[in-house]
Amino acid sequence: GGEYQYPIGRHLRLRAGGSFSRREHAGAEFDRTFLSAHVGPRRLLDADTEASLLASARRLWRAGAPDFDEFGLRIEASRRFDRRMTADIQASWHQRTHRLSTWLDGPTMDARVRAALVATPTVRFDAAAGWGRDRPDDAAARRFRHTRRWVQPGLAVDLPWGITLAGSAEWRWTRFDGSFGLLTPSGKPRRDRSRTFRVSVNRRDWTLFGFSPRISLVHERRTSNTQGVGYRRTGAELSIVRLF
Repeated sequence: GGEYQYPIGRHLRLRAGGSFSRREHAGAEFDRTFLSAHVGPRRLLDADTEASLLASARRLWRAGAPDFDEFGLRIEASRRFDRRMTADIQASWHQRTHRLSTWLDGPTMDARVRAALVATPTVRFDAAAGWGRDRPDDAAARRFRHTRRWVQPGLAVDLPWGITLAGSAEWRWTRFDGSFGLLTPSGKPRRDRSRTFRVSVNRRDWTLFGFSPRISLVHERRTSNTQGVGYRRTGAELSIVRLF
């Protein structure tokens, strides 16, 4: 992903950017490709506060074929309270249109708030919470309507020898409006719960063109009262990072 901001005034910028992601499995049936783009103004309200209003477009491919398109708006705002604490909020609304599963067409909404605190020169805390809602317009798709909530605390510590150790945890709850028939033996609406734990190590003094490697271990587990949707996943990630 990336973004460019073009100055069009003393306190105004034009933002334009996008992102791309790809996940591949052993079989093509579950492959996913995601592409998004956004454009809009960013206003510097004062030395510590800014806000943006962005037009947004997104597309998801499954198994190599387009699945749905989304068009909507995203609002972002951030504020630096002092040298140690910052916070930002984001809210979005998109209209989703499927290529085949047209009964799932409808609005999708998301909102989140995030805060970060530099407790000491070497210790940083952060926390985030979010809410989302998918609501297909077709009454026959009522059981697919759902609300999701999540919280995510995190901690990063700069250790000697140029090492940064970080960890985070995420709890996510998803509540569907209806059950999934025989797959939900209790007959009650579907309920999912996910837990994700991440630990990462970054060696700051190993650099190439200013970038340093970061290795992360991730464990994720989802439980549900509906059969066939729970899973457990453990993996590792390699990324490169740069602090400006």
